Amino acid sequence: MRRQPPVHSPTSFHSLLAGLAGAMGADATSTVRRLIQAHWQATDVVLTDSGTSALALAITASVRANRLVAIPAYGCYDLATAVAAADARAVLYDVDPETLAPNRTSLQRALDAGAGTVVVAAWYGVPVDLDILQPMIAASGAIMIEDAAQAIGTEWHTRPAGGAGAFGVLSFGRGKGLNGGGGGALLANTPQAVALARAVVVSEPRRSRGFSAVFRAAAQWAL
Repeated sequence: MRRQPPVHSPTSFHSLLAGLAGAMGADATSTVRRLIQAHWQATDVVLTDSGTSALALAITASVRANRLVAIPAYGCYDLATAVAAADARAVLYDVDPETLAPNRTSLQRALDAGAGTVVVAAWYGVPVDLDILQPMIAASGAIMIEDAAQAIGTEWHTRPAGGAGAFGVLSFGRGKGLNGGGGGALLANTPQAVALARAVVVSEPRRSRGFSAVFRAAAQWAL
């Protein structure tokens, strides 16, 4: 069957049958949370309805009084959507055209402008050299959100993408490395991040049997 990377969703017919069985069985929310927490070595996990919602929660939890968030100038428009949802303001930084990692000079300007939160994304699953960025961000007192929506399945120094920042953002929607038909997760990887996240998370999405997610995933697989 034809596919167009990187939008291809690696979903097997067997996994669709398993999802259907799960929708007809007991609630698996706690199991999903436990599996995510173990794999990403996260201190805490908040399940969300999408990766964008997870990013909006991370921004809401970490943003300073000036509500300034540094995001890459190149990327998915959902970055700006999440900033708007968090009622924050965006300052853009450039990315390196060869690696798609943050341009350090441009990122430093964003930090100097007062950005208290920095979103670092691994586009197309290409890992970002966090050993260089983390000291820069920490020196300014900012909090790093590692957006691993497109990077599930990649690692940095044996740790899964999304597990190195104070917050990690995962997406399980169409075109992602781990397609669940939809949904996302916010990873809190430090005690401080856990406290910040729990201060803004009122409730997790309403649980459903999951039939709609199975149907969407089946349609994506078939088409």
